[in-house]
Amino acid sequence: MGEPDDTYRPVGSTLELAHSLTTADVAALPGFGKTTFALDGARTLDGATAVAPGFAALGLRHIADCYFLGMHAGFGLSNFAEPTPFLLLLRQFADDVYGAMRDAAGAASLVDTSETNAAVAAVLQSLYPEVFASDAPRAAVAISGDRSETTPAPVIVAGCPRSGTTWLQRLLQSHPSLAGPDGETTLFLSFTDLFANERLAALVDRDALVAAVRRFGSALFERFHAERAPNALRIVEKTPGNVEHLDLIAELFPDASIIGIYRDGRDVVESLLSVPFGTDDPVVAAKGWARSMRALQAFAAKSNRIRVVRYEELRADPVAHVTELLRWLGLPADDEVRAILDAQAPTQVSQHKVRAARLSPRAERAVYRFGGDLLVAFGYATNGEVRAVKRRPGYAVDLARGRAARLLMRNR
Repeated sequence: MGEPDDTYRPVGSTLELAHSLTTADVAALPGFGKTTFALDGARTLDGATAVAPGFAALGLRHIADCYFLGMHAGFGLSNFAEPTPFLLLLRQFADDVYGAMRDAAGAASLVDTSETNAAVAAVLQSLYPEVFASDAPRAAVAISGDRSETTPAPVIVAGCPRSGTTWLQRLLQSHPSLAGPDGETTLFLSFTDLFANERLAALVDRDALVAAVRRFGSALFERFHAERAPNALRIVEKTPGNVEHLDLIAELFPDASIIGIYRDGRDVVESLLSVPFGTDDPVVAAKGWARSMRALQAFAAKSNRIRVVRYEELRADPVAHVTELLRWLGLPADDEVRAILDAQAPTQVSQHKVRAARLSPRAERAVYRFGGDLLVAFGYATNGEVRAVKRRPGYAVDLARGRAARLLMRNR
């Protein structure tokens, strides 16, 4: 995106948003004027149906946070589009959800009677300028109607952080038909509040919500494709946390191609403990790695839309393994592509060195405690090695500390 413009630099939370849509921006949206709803809980509209899904739980603020709070670090949804186009797409998405609620109620108009806090109100003000204008009535215009879904199926990269997801993404994007945001987009993480909202689920059929979210996600892919990668055939999205949401990804984009990557948990944990954005707790790191690996295992066992690659094998022969992945994606991998891959392959390997030898005894015990079976299943250790670690004196101490911590949490 280049250097950010200070006119929309957030101060630290959605409360300080300095960028919003204008009435002229939203007046140009298709379907403008079809449905009205009030944002003031004390107000009603004649003949309207009142609902209270909760704007905060609806997920608008969470999605906005995933855009604005990472903008200047090249992180989050800001990788897809500039602020105004993004807010227009988010406005359309919000209108889609309200339209689904209106249709489910069989009503011509909708009144949202939810209470809002200042942060949520800031998001609403940025999305619905015609509502908050000093001379405007306290009612907003919502969009209904279909939008095309022509985006080619995305390619999704998933794995535990520090497992080589960035390197794999860049290798894939060496192919001239693949492109994508360089940073982690948190796209699917941004939807979690929507699907965890029980009040919203009671008002909107899940199929309708999935369709609305898919349209929003597709629109972000389309925006990136049109503005930054017009020659690409497919968009690659990489966020390590995708591994936590594979079922949701498959529901939203059933034709997506998912590529998972796994790596020796001892190396992953050592790496997570050594970077500023990781953690200083070996237990947290080990649990995160084990959770990611189990998620990959479970999804791969039931889906033919995923291919899983081992980091160590990829590092040993990146050209061969990426060529195989490209062919699975239906893309040609001729000599020219292989030459590009060969040139690109060394650029990230130097940042991913074998780290297990530097792992502290406590961190090593944590990996074996929470993922010893995974080390064996993926060929990184033997059952004998796991048993040997578990016989060490410190292992019993770790178990006792874990039990004490859980007991303390229950008492709290």
